[in-house]
Amino acid sequence: MRRLGLVLDQIIHEHAGRFSTDEVVIRFVEALAAREFDRIRFCSRVRPAAEDAPYPLDPARFEIVPLPWYPSVPSLCLRAPVLLPRIGRVLSREIGDWRLAMAGGIHPLTPLLLRLARRRGVPSLLWIRGDLMADLRYRLRGTARAAGLAIARAVLAAIPAGTPVLSVGRDDYTFLKRMGPVHVAYSSKFGEADFVPLPRPPAPAGSPPRLLYVGRLAPEKGIEVLLEALRAVRASGPAAGAPVLTLVGWDYVGSTYGAELRARIAGSDLAGAVSFAGHVPYGPRLFALYDSHDALVLPSFTEGFPQVILEAMARGVPVVATRVGGVPRVVEDGRSGLLVPSGDAPSLARALGRITGDRGLAAALAAAGQRAARPFTVEIQAESVARFLARCYPDAGFGAREPRESEKSPAHSPRP
Repeated sequence: MRRLGLVLDQIIHEHAGRFSTDEVVIRFVEALAAREFDRIRFCSRVRPAAEDAPYPLDPARFEIVPLPWYPSVPSLCLRAPVLLPRIGRVLSREIGDWRLAMAGGIHPLTPLLLRLARRRGVPSLLWIRGDLMADLRYRLRGTARAAGLAIARAVLAAIPAGTPVLSVGRDDYTFLKRMGPVHVAYSSKFGEADFVPLPRPPAPAGSPPRLLYVGRLAPEKGIEVLLEALRAVRASGPAAGAPVLTLVGWDYVGSTYGAELRARIAGSDLAGAVSFAGHVPYGPRLFALYDSHDALVLPSFTEGFPQVILEAMARGVPVVATRVGGVPRVVEDGRSGLLVPSGDAPSLARALGRITGDRGLAAALAAAGQRAARPFTVEIQAESVARFLARCYPDAGFGAREPRESEKSPAHSPRP
Protein backbone atom coordinates (compact mmCIF):
# COMPACT_ATOMS: atom_id res chain seq x y z
CA MET A 1 0.00 0.00 0.00
CA ARG A 2 1.54 3.32 -1.13
CA ARG A 3 0.46 5.96 1.41
CA LEU A 4 0.84 9.71 1.32
CA GLY A 5 1.06 11.13 4.83
CA LEU A 6 -0.46 14.60 4.81
CA VAL A 7 -0.21 17.03 7.72
CA LEU A 8 -2.04 20.35 7.28
CA ASP A 9 -3.12 23.01 9.71
CA GLN A 10 -6.79 22.91 8.88
CA ILE A 11 -10.00 21.63 10.39
CA ILE A 12 -11.60 18.41 9.17
CA HIS A 13 -15.36 18.43 9.70
CA GLU A 14 -17.06 15.24 10.92
CA HIS A 15 -20.79 14.90 10.32
CA ALA A 16 -22.89 11.72 10.39
CA GLY A 17 -19.79 9.57 10.04
CA ARG A 18 -18.54 11.54 7.03
CA PHE A 19 -15.43 13.71 6.84
CA SER A 20 -15.09 16.90 4.80
CA THR A 21 -13.08 20.12 4.62
CA ASP A 22 -13.61 23.70 3.49
CA GLU A 23 -10.13 23.88 1.92
CA VAL A 24 -10.35 23.35 -1.84
CA VAL A 25 -6.61 22.66 -2.14
CA ILE A 26 -7.43 19.12 -1.05
CA ARG A 27 -8.62 18.54 -4.62
CA PHE A 28 -5.10 19.13 -5.94
CA VAL A 29 -3.73 16.73 -3.34
CA GLU A 30 -6.20 14.13 -4.63
CA ALA A 31 -4.98 14.63 -8.19
CA LEU A 32 -1.36 14.16 -7.12
CA ALA A 33 -2.23 11.12 -5.02
CA ALA A 34 -4.07 9.54 -7.95
CA ARG A 35 -0.73 9.40 -9.77
CA GLU A 36 1.51 8.24 -6.96
CA PHE A 37 -0.35 6.75 -3.99
CA ASP A 38 -3.08 4.31 -3.06
CA ARG A 39 -4.28 6.17 0.04
CA ILE A 40 -3.91 9.55 1.75
CA ARG A 41 -3.44 9.44 5.52
CA PHE A 42 -4.71 12.88 6.46
CA CYS A 43 -3.52 14.02 9.91
CA SER A 44 -5.23 17.16 11.18
CA ARG A 45 -7.71 18.57 13.66
CA VAL A 46 -11.18 17.01 13.56
CA ARG A 47 -14.27 18.83 14.77
CA PRO A 48 -17.89 17.56 14.98
CA ALA A 49 -20.08 19.61 12.64
CA ALA A 50 -23.79 20.14 12.11
CA GLU A 51 -23.39 19.71 8.34
CA ASP A 52 -20.84 18.66 5.74
CA ALA A 53 -18.18 21.13 4.61
CA PRO A 54 -18.01 21.85 0.85
CA TYR A 55 -15.35 19.28 -0.05
CA PRO A 56 -16.03 15.67 1.02
CA LEU A 57 -13.12 13.37 1.82
CA ASP A 58 -13.78 10.12 -0.01
CA PRO A 59 -13.23 7.20 2.41
CA ALA A 60 -11.89 5.17 -0.51
CA ARG A 61 -8.99 7.64 -0.70
CA PHE A 62 -8.61 9.18 2.75
CA GLU A 63 -7.70 7.71 6.12
CA ILE A 64 -8.38 10.36 8.76
CA VAL A 65 -6.05 10.61 11.76
CA PRO A 66 -7.30 13.13 14.37
CA LEU A 67 -4.62 15.20 16.03
CA PRO A 68 -5.00 16.62 19.54
CA TRP A 69 -7.33 19.58 19.29
CA TYR A 70 -6.25 23.21 19.29
CA PRO A 71 -8.52 26.06 18.14
CA SER A 72 -5.88 28.12 16.32
CA VAL A 73 -2.16 28.35 15.59
CA PRO A 74 -1.63 31.00 18.33
CA SER A 75 -3.22 28.66 20.86
CA LEU A 76 -1.04 25.81 19.58
CA CYS A 77 2.02 27.98 20.15
CA LEU A 78 0.92 28.90 23.67
CA ARG A 79 0.32 25.25 24.57
CA ALA A 80 3.25 23.88 22.57
CA PRO A 81 5.03 22.23 25.55
CA VAL A 82 1.93 20.07 26.09
CA LEU A 83 0.48 19.69 22.60
CA LEU A 84 3.55 19.15 20.44
CA PRO A 85 4.77 16.06 22.32
CA ARG A 86 1.26 14.57 22.08
CA ILE A 87 1.02 15.34 18.37
CA GLY A 88 4.53 14.00 17.87
CA ARG A 89 3.53 10.67 19.41
CA VAL A 90 0.56 10.41 17.01
CA LEU A 91 2.74 11.15 13.98
CA SER A 92 5.47 8.79 15.16
CA ARG A 93 2.91 5.99 15.41
CA GLU A 94 1.47 6.68 11.94
CA ILE A 95 4.53 7.44 9.82
CA GLY A 96 5.91 3.92 9.59
CA ASP A 97 4.26 2.91 6.29
CA TRP A 98 4.26 6.28 4.52
CA ARG A 99 5.92 6.60 1.12
CA LEU A 100 5.97 10.40 1.44
CA ALA A 101 5.48 12.81 4.35
CA MET A 102 3.98 16.07 3.11
CA ALA A 103 3.74 19.10 5.40
CA GLY A 104 1.55 21.95 4.22
CA GLY A 105 2.36 25.48 5.35
CA ILE A 106 4.73 27.01 7.89
CA HIS A 107 3.49 26.39 11.43
CA PRO A 108 4.75 24.40 14.45
CA LEU A 109 3.57 21.03 13.07
CA THR A 110 5.75 21.42 9.97
CA PRO A 111 9.24 21.00 11.51
CA LEU A 112 7.81 18.34 13.84
CA LEU A 113 6.78 16.19 10.88
CA LEU A 114 9.77 16.93 8.65
CA ARG A 115 12.32 16.17 11.37
CA LEU A 116 10.52 12.95 12.25
CA ALA A 117 10.47 11.92 8.59
CA ARG A 118 14.20 12.53 8.27
CA ARG A 119 14.95 10.41 11.34
CA ARG A 120 12.80 7.59 9.98
CA GLY A 121 14.23 7.79 6.46
CA VAL A 122 10.84 8.69 4.94
CA PRO A 123 10.90 10.99 1.87
CA SER A 124 9.43 14.36 2.78
CA LEU A 125 8.15 17.51 1.12
CA LEU A 126 7.28 21.00 2.34
CA TRP A 127 4.36 22.59 0.49
CA ILE A 128 3.94 26.36 0.77
CA ARG A 129 1.32 28.54 -0.92
CA GLY A 130 2.55 32.07 -0.21
CA ASP A 131 4.81 34.34 1.80
CA LEU A 132 3.80 33.83 5.43
CA MET A 133 6.08 36.62 6.64
CA ALA A 134 4.41 39.17 4.35
CA ASP A 135 0.96 37.90 5.32
CA LEU A 136 1.74 38.41 9.01
CA ARG A 137 3.06 41.93 8.43
CA TYR A 138 -0.19 42.97 6.76
CA ARG A 139 -2.56 40.96 8.94
CA LEU A 140 -1.22 41.68 12.45
CA ARG A 141 -0.40 44.82 14.38
CA GLY A 142 1.81 45.78 17.32
CA THR A 143 2.92 43.07 19.72
CA ALA A 144 0.85 40.44 17.90
CA ARG A 145 2.83 41.12 14.73
CA ALA A 146 6.16 40.95 16.54
CA ALA A 147 5.19 37.67 18.23
CA GLY A 148 3.86 36.17 15.01
CA LEU A 149 7.01 37.02 13.05
CA ALA A 150 9.24 35.67 15.83
CA ILE A 151 7.37 32.37 15.92
CA ALA A 152 7.47 32.10 12.12
CA ARG A 153 11.25 32.61 12.14
CA ALA A 154 11.66 29.97 14.83
CA VAL A 155 9.54 27.50 12.84
CA LEU A 156 11.57 28.16 9.68
CA ALA A 157 14.83 27.67 11.56
CA ALA A 158 13.60 24.31 12.87
CA ILE A 159 12.80 22.90 9.41
CA PRO A 160 15.61 20.52 8.37
CA ALA A 161 18.06 22.07 5.92
CA GLY A 162 17.83 20.61 2.45
CA THR A 163 14.11 19.80 2.65
CA PRO A 164 12.57 19.74 -0.86
CA VAL A 165 9.94 22.44 -1.31
CA LEU A 166 6.85 22.65 -3.48
CA SER A 167 6.06 26.36 -3.76
CA VAL A 168 2.99 27.82 -5.41
CA GLY A 169 3.90 30.61 -7.79
CA ARG A 170 7.36 31.68 -6.54
CA ASP A 171 10.73 30.18 -5.70
CA ASP A 172 12.61 33.30 -4.58
CA TYR A 173 11.53 33.75 -0.96
CA THR A 174 14.53 34.54 1.23
CA PHE A 175 13.69 31.78 3.71
CA LEU A 176 14.03 29.14 0.98
CA LYS A 177 17.79 29.61 0.73
CA ARG A 178 18.55 26.96 3.35
CA MET A 179 16.00 24.52 1.96
CA GLY A 180 16.59 21.89 -0.67
CA PRO A 181 15.44 21.98 -4.29
CA VAL A 182 12.40 24.13 -4.94
CA HIS A 183 9.74 23.36 -7.54
CA VAL A 184 7.21 25.98 -8.59
CA ALA A 185 3.79 24.46 -9.12
CA TYR A 186 0.18 25.62 -9.18
CA SER A 187 -2.41 23.80 -7.09
CA SER A 188 -4.95 23.88 -9.91
CA LYS A 189 -8.34 22.21 -9.78
CA PHE A 190 -9.54 22.90 -13.32
CA GLY A 191 -9.01 20.68 -16.37
CA GLU A 192 -9.41 21.01 -20.11
CA ALA A 193 -13.16 20.38 -19.86
CA ASP A 194 -13.57 23.54 -17.77
CA PHE A 195 -12.44 25.94 -20.53
CA VAL A 196 -15.36 27.78 -22.14
CA PRO A 197 -15.71 28.70 -25.83
CA LEU A 198 -14.82 32.27 -26.74
CA PRO A 199 -16.15 34.83 -27.27
CA ARG A 200 -18.47 34.61 -24.30
CA PRO A 201 -22.13 35.62 -24.74
CA PRO A 202 -22.55 39.40 -24.38
CA ALA A 203 -23.97 40.84 -21.19
CA PRO A 204 -27.64 41.91 -21.25
CA ALA A 205 -28.15 45.31 -22.82
CA GLY A 206 -28.04 48.13 -20.30
CA SER A 207 -26.46 46.09 -17.50
CA PRO A 208 -23.59 47.76 -15.62
CA PRO A 209 -20.04 46.37 -15.84
CA ARG A 210 -19.71 43.58 -13.28
CA LEU A 211 -16.47 43.18 -11.34
CA LEU A 212 -15.64 40.08 -9.30
CA TYR A 213 -13.28 39.48 -6.38
CA VAL A 214 -12.70 35.90 -5.18
CA GLY A 215 -10.54 35.21 -2.13
CA ARG A 216 -10.24 35.58 1.62
CA LEU A 217 -11.60 38.70 3.24
CA ALA A 218 -8.34 39.79 4.85
CA PRO A 219 -6.25 42.98 5.11
CA GLU A 220 -3.42 41.65 2.93
CA LYS A 221 -5.86 41.16 0.04
CA GLY A 222 -6.10 44.90 -0.65
CA ILE A 223 -9.90 45.08 -0.65
CA GLU A 224 -9.85 48.60 0.79
CA VAL A 225 -7.77 49.71 -2.21
CA LEU A 226 -10.27 48.04 -4.55
CA LEU A 227 -13.13 49.93 -2.93
CA GLU A 228 -11.29 53.22 -3.31
CA ALA A 229 -10.66 52.45 -6.99
CA LEU A 230 -14.27 51.39 -7.53
CA ARG A 231 -15.47 54.65 -6.01
CA ALA A 232 -13.22 56.63 -8.37
CA VAL A 233 -14.39 54.74 -11.47
CA ARG A 234 -18.04 55.18 -10.55
CA ALA A 235 -17.54 58.90 -9.99
CA SER A 236 -15.80 59.43 -13.31
CA GLY A 237 -18.63 58.34 -15.63
CA PRO A 238 -22.40 58.28 -16.03
CA ALA A 239 -24.34 56.57 -13.24
CA ALA A 240 -26.04 54.25 -15.75
CA GLY A 241 -22.72 52.65 -16.66
CA ALA A 242 -21.13 52.63 -13.22
CA PRO A 243 -19.53 49.26 -12.40
CA VAL A 244 -20.70 47.05 -9.55
CA LEU A 245 -18.62 44.64 -7.48
CA THR A 246 -19.26 41.17 -6.06
CA LEU A 247 -17.01 39.98 -3.22
CA VAL A 248 -16.78 36.19 -2.93
CA GLY A 249 -15.07 34.72 0.14
CA TRP A 250 -14.98 34.70 3.90
CA ASP A 251 -12.68 35.55 6.79
CA TYR A 252 -9.75 33.45 7.82
CA VAL A 253 -10.38 31.58 11.07
CA GLY A 254 -10.61 33.89 14.07
CA SER A 255 -10.83 37.10 12.06
CA THR A 256 -13.51 39.79 12.35
CA TYR A 257 -12.27 41.73 9.32
CA GLY A 258 -15.05 40.52 7.02
CA ALA A 259 -17.84 41.52 9.40
CA GLU A 260 -16.25 44.92 9.90
CA LEU A 261 -15.88 45.36 6.14
CA ARG A 262 -19.55 44.55 5.57
CA ALA A 263 -20.60 47.10 8.19
CA ARG A 264 -18.41 49.84 6.70
CA ILE A 265 -19.71 49.26 3.18
CA ALA A 266 -23.33 49.11 4.34
CA GLY A 267 -22.93 52.57 5.84
CA SER A 268 -21.09 54.09 2.87
CA ASP A 269 -21.85 55.47 -0.58
CA LEU A 270 -20.95 52.05 -2.05
CA ALA A 271 -23.77 50.23 -0.24
CA GLY A 272 -25.75 49.66 -3.43
CA ALA A 273 -22.71 48.89 -5.59
CA VAL A 274 -21.06 46.11 -3.58
CA SER A 275 -22.58 42.72 -2.78
CA PHE A 276 -21.23 39.87 -0.68
CA ALA A 277 -21.71 36.32 -1.96
CA GLY A 278 -20.01 34.62 1.00
CA HIS A 279 -17.95 31.49 0.49
CA VAL A 280 -18.81 29.77 -2.80
CA PRO A 281 -17.26 26.29 -3.12
CA TYR A 282 -15.22 25.47 -6.18
CA GLY A 283 -17.53 23.97 -8.76
CA PRO A 284 -20.59 24.90 -10.82
CA ARG A 285 -21.76 27.76 -8.58
CA LEU A 286 -18.35 29.44 -8.69
CA PHE A 287 -18.12 28.87 -12.43
CA ALA A 288 -21.51 30.56 -12.80
CA LEU A 289 -20.17 33.61 -10.97
CA TYR A 290 -17.15 33.82 -13.26
CA ASP A 291 -19.44 33.45 -16.27
CA SER A 292 -21.77 36.24 -15.15
CA HIS A 293 -19.05 38.86 -14.51
CA ASP A 294 -16.98 40.99 -16.86
CA ALA A 295 -13.62 41.03 -15.06
CA LEU A 296 -11.82 39.48 -12.11
CA VAL A 297 -9.99 41.93 -9.84
CA LEU A 298 -7.25 40.86 -7.42
CA PRO A 299 -5.82 43.89 -5.53
CA SER A 300 -3.56 41.91 -3.14
CA PHE A 301 -0.53 43.28 -1.31
CA THR A 302 1.03 39.81 -1.17
CA GLU A 303 0.42 36.45 -2.85
CA GLY A 304 2.12 33.22 -3.72
CA PHE A 305 -0.09 32.71 -6.72
CA PRO A 306 -3.87 33.14 -6.51
CA GLN A 307 -5.49 30.19 -8.29
CA VAL A 308 -8.58 32.25 -9.03
CA ILE A 309 -6.61 34.04 -11.76
CA LEU A 310 -6.21 30.81 -13.71
CA GLU A 311 -9.79 29.79 -13.03
CA ALA A 312 -11.06 33.10 -14.38
CA MET A 313 -8.81 32.80 -17.44
CA ALA A 314 -10.17 29.32 -18.16
CA ARG A 315 -13.70 30.76 -18.05
CA GLY A 316 -12.74 33.55 -20.46
CA VAL A 317 -12.84 36.33 -17.85
CA PRO A 318 -10.21 39.09 -18.25
CA VAL A 319 -8.06 39.75 -15.19
CA VAL A 320 -6.86 42.89 -13.42
CA ALA A 321 -4.34 42.11 -10.67
CA THR A 322 -1.49 43.61 -8.69
CA ARG A 323 2.08 42.89 -9.66
CA VAL A 324 2.87 40.71 -6.61
CA GLY A 325 4.10 37.19 -5.89
CA GLY A 326 4.00 34.83 -8.85
CA VAL A 327 1.31 36.81 -10.71
CA PRO A 328 3.68 38.44 -13.27
CA ARG A 329 5.02 34.99 -14.20
CA VAL A 330 1.60 34.07 -15.58
CA VAL A 331 -0.13 37.37 -16.40
CA GLU A 332 1.59 39.46 -19.07
CA ASP A 333 0.58 43.08 -18.62
CA GLY A 334 -1.40 44.40 -21.56
CA ARG A 335 -1.53 41.03 -23.27
CA SER A 336 -3.14 38.39 -21.03
CA GLY A 337 -4.33 40.77 -18.30
CA LEU A 338 -3.68 44.13 -16.71
CA LEU A 339 -1.18 44.52 -13.86
CA VAL A 340 -0.94 47.45 -11.45
CA PRO A 341 1.26 48.25 -8.42
CA SER A 342 -0.10 47.05 -5.10
CA GLY A 343 -1.69 49.72 -2.92
CA ASP A 344 -2.10 52.13 -5.86
CA ALA A 345 -5.82 52.94 -6.06
CA PRO A 346 -5.51 55.49 -8.94
CA SER A 347 -3.64 52.94 -11.12
CA LEU A 348 -6.20 50.27 -10.28
CA ALA A 349 -9.04 52.69 -11.12
CA ARG A 350 -7.48 53.44 -14.52
CA ALA A 351 -7.13 49.71 -15.25
CA LEU A 352 -10.73 49.07 -14.26
CA GLY A 353 -11.85 51.95 -16.45
CA ARG A 354 -9.95 50.51 -19.41
CA ILE A 355 -11.25 46.97 -19.07
CA THR A 356 -14.87 47.99 -18.51
CA GLY A 357 -14.86 50.71 -21.15
CA ASP A 358 -13.21 48.89 -24.05
CA ARG A 359 -14.93 45.65 -25.07
CA GLY A 360 -12.29 44.94 -27.70
CA LEU A 361 -9.52 45.13 -25.13
CA ALA A 362 -11.46 42.94 -22.71
CA ALA A 363 -12.05 40.30 -25.40
CA ALA A 364 -8.38 40.29 -26.46
CA LEU A 365 -7.20 39.93 -22.85
CA ALA A 366 -9.68 37.10 -22.28
CA ALA A 367 -8.51 35.17 -25.35
CA ALA A 368 -4.82 35.58 -24.49
CA GLY A 369 -5.53 34.74 -20.86
CA GLN A 370 -7.24 31.51 -21.83
CA ARG A 371 -4.23 30.49 -23.91
CA ALA A 372 -1.95 31.35 -20.99
CA ALA A 373 -3.97 29.15 -18.60
CA ARG A 374 -3.79 25.95 -20.64
CA PRO A 375 -0.37 24.80 -19.31
CA PHE A 376 -1.72 24.97 -15.75
CA THR A 377 -4.43 22.31 -15.71
CA VAL A 378 -4.54 19.98 -12.74
CA GLU A 379 -3.28 17.06 -14.82
CA ILE A 380 -0.20 18.94 -16.04
CA GLN A 381 0.62 20.32 -12.59
CA ALA A 382 0.24 16.95 -10.85
CA GLU A 383 2.55 15.38 -13.41
CA SER A 384 5.15 18.11 -12.84
CA VAL A 385 5.13 17.42 -9.08
CA ALA A 386 5.53 13.67 -9.71
CA ARG A 387 8.62 14.39 -11.84
CA PHE A 388 10.00 16.66 -9.11
CA LEU A 389 9.60 13.94 -6.49
CA ALA A 390 11.35 11.49 -8.80
CA ARG A 391 14.33 13.87 -9.08
CA CYS A 392 14.48 14.45 -5.32
CA TYR A 393 14.11 10.77 -4.39
CA PRO A 394 15.31 8.73 -7.38
CA ASP A 395 15.16 5.41 -5.50
CA ALA A 396 11.61 5.83 -4.16
CA GLY A 397 9.75 4.96 -7.36
CA PHE A 398 8.01 8.31 -7.83
CA GLY A 399 6.87 9.28 -11.31
CA ALA A 400 6.66 5.71 -12.61
CA ARG A 401 2.96 5.06 -12.05
CA GLU A 402 0.05 6.26 -14.17
CA PRO A 403 -3.31 6.73 -12.39
CA ARG A 404 -5.93 4.08 -12.98
CA GLU A 405 -9.18 5.37 -14.49
CA SER A 406 -11.05 4.80 -11.23
CA GLU A 407 -8.51 6.90 -9.30
CA LYS A 408 -8.44 10.02 -11.45
CA SER A 409 -9.25 13.34 -9.83
CA PRO A 410 -12.84 14.57 -10.11
CA ALA A 411 -11.51 17.96 -11.18
CA HIS A 412 -13.49 18.01 -14.45
CA SER A 413 -16.75 17.45 -12.60
CA PRO A 414 -16.45 19.31 -9.30
CA ARG A 415 -18.48 17.88 -6.47
CA PRO A 416 -21.41 19.98 -5.32
